[in-house]
Amino acid sequence: VDCTCNAGSTGPDGGVCTACSRNTYKSTTGSASCALCPITNVSPIASVAIINCTCSPGYTGVSVSVSVSVSIAVSVYVYMCDYVCLCLYVYLYICLCVSLRISV
Repeated sequence: VDCTCNAGSTGPDGGVCTACSRNTYKSTTGSASCALCPITNVSPIASVAIINCTCSPGYTGVSVSVSVSVSIAVSVYVYMCDYVCLCLYVYLYICLCVSLRISV
Protein backbone atom coordinates (compact mmCIF):
# COMPACT_ATOMS: atom_id res chain seq x y z
CA VAL A 1 0.00 0.00 0.00
CA ASP A 2 1.49 3.36 -1.06
CA CYS A 3 1.36 6.24 1.36
CA THR A 4 0.12 9.63 0.17
CA CYS A 5 1.00 13.13 1.27
CA ASN A 6 -1.30 14.91 3.71
CA ALA A 7 -2.96 18.25 3.06
CA GLY A 8 -0.34 20.99 3.36
CA SER A 9 2.37 18.87 1.71
CA THR A 10 3.11 17.46 -1.73
CA GLY A 11 5.15 14.69 -3.29
CA PRO A 12 4.80 11.48 -5.27
CA ASP A 13 2.58 8.71 -3.88
CA GLY A 14 4.84 6.37 -1.91
CA GLY A 15 7.64 8.97 -1.96
CA VAL A 16 8.93 11.76 0.22
CA CYS A 17 6.46 14.53 1.08
CA THR A 18 7.52 18.17 1.24
CA ALA A 19 5.60 20.90 3.07
CA CYS A 20 3.91 23.47 0.86
CA SER A 21 6.10 26.56 0.69
CA ARG A 22 5.08 30.00 1.94
CA ASN A 23 2.26 31.63 -0.03
CA THR A 24 0.90 28.26 -1.19
CA TYR A 25 -1.57 25.72 0.20
CA LYS A 26 -2.97 22.26 -0.51
CA SER A 27 -6.29 21.13 0.95
CA THR A 28 -6.32 17.54 -0.32
CA THR A 29 -4.27 14.41 0.27
CA GLY A 30 -2.25 12.86 -2.54
CA SER A 31 0.39 13.94 -5.04
CA ALA A 32 -1.25 17.15 -6.31
CA SER A 33 0.89 20.29 -6.33
CA CYS A 34 0.44 23.10 -3.84
CA ALA A 35 -1.63 26.00 -5.20
CA LEU A 36 -0.58 29.66 -5.08
CA CYS A 37 -2.46 32.04 -2.82
CA PRO A 38 -4.32 34.80 -4.68
CA ILE A 39 -2.38 37.98 -5.56
CA THR A 40 -1.53 40.17 -2.51
CA ASN A 41 -2.12 37.23 -0.12
CA VAL A 42 0.43 35.27 1.91
CA SER A 43 0.32 32.03 3.86
CA PRO A 44 2.63 30.16 6.24
CA ILE A 45 4.53 27.00 5.32
CA ALA A 46 2.36 23.84 5.16
CA SER A 47 -0.95 25.69 4.76
CA VAL A 48 -3.91 23.33 4.36
CA ALA A 49 -6.61 25.65 2.96
CA ILE A 50 -7.06 28.76 0.86
CA ILE A 51 -8.44 30.49 3.96
CA ASN A 52 -4.87 30.35 5.35
CA CYS A 53 -4.01 32.96 2.70
CA THR A 54 -4.25 36.39 4.33
CA CYS A 55 -3.48 39.94 3.19
CA SER A 56 0.18 40.71 2.49
CA PRO A 57 1.83 43.47 4.56
CA GLY A 58 0.75 46.84 3.17
CA TYR A 59 -2.59 45.53 1.93
CA THR A 60 -5.84 45.72 3.83
CA GLY A 61 -9.13 43.95 3.65
CA VAL A 62 -10.98 40.87 4.75
CA SER A 63 -11.38 37.34 3.50
CA VAL A 64 -14.86 35.88 3.09
CA SER A 65 -15.54 32.24 2.33
CA VAL A 66 -18.75 30.46 1.44
CA SER A 67 -19.02 26.71 0.96
CA VAL A 68 -21.85 25.00 -0.89
CA SER A 69 -22.22 21.24 -0.80
CA VAL A 70 -23.68 19.66 -3.93
CA SER A 71 -22.91 16.45 -5.81
CA ILE A 72 -19.37 17.79 -6.30
CA ALA A 73 -17.50 20.09 -3.95
CA VAL A 74 -17.89 23.78 -4.78
CA SER A 75 -16.40 26.58 -2.74
CA VAL A 76 -16.45 30.29 -3.47
CA TYR A 77 -13.92 32.60 -1.87
CA VAL A 78 -13.74 36.38 -2.17
CA TYR A 79 -10.57 38.18 -1.08
CA MET A 80 -10.29 41.92 -0.64
CA CYS A 81 -6.63 42.79 -0.06
CA ASP A 82 -6.63 45.66 -2.53
CA TYR A 83 -7.77 42.99 -4.99
CA VAL A 84 -11.04 41.14 -5.29
CA CYS A 85 -10.75 37.50 -6.28
CA LEU A 86 -13.46 35.01 -7.06
CA CYS A 87 -12.17 31.46 -6.70
CA LEU A 88 -14.17 28.39 -7.62
CA TYR A 89 -13.22 24.87 -6.65
CA VAL A 90 -14.38 21.97 -8.77
CA TYR A 91 -11.55 19.43 -8.45
CA LEU A 92 -9.09 22.35 -8.81
CA TYR A 93 -9.05 26.04 -7.93
CA ILE A 94 -9.66 28.65 -10.62
CA CYS A 95 -9.29 32.30 -9.56
CA LEU A 96 -10.14 35.58 -11.27
CA CYS A 97 -8.68 38.69 -9.58
CA VAL A 98 -9.30 42.40 -10.16
CA SER A 99 -7.25 45.25 -8.65
CA LEU A 100 -9.04 47.77 -6.43
CA ARG A 101 -6.17 50.26 -6.58
CA ILE A 102 -6.70 53.32 -8.77
CA SER A 103 -3.68 54.73 -10.57
CA VAL A 104 -3.50 58.50 -11.02
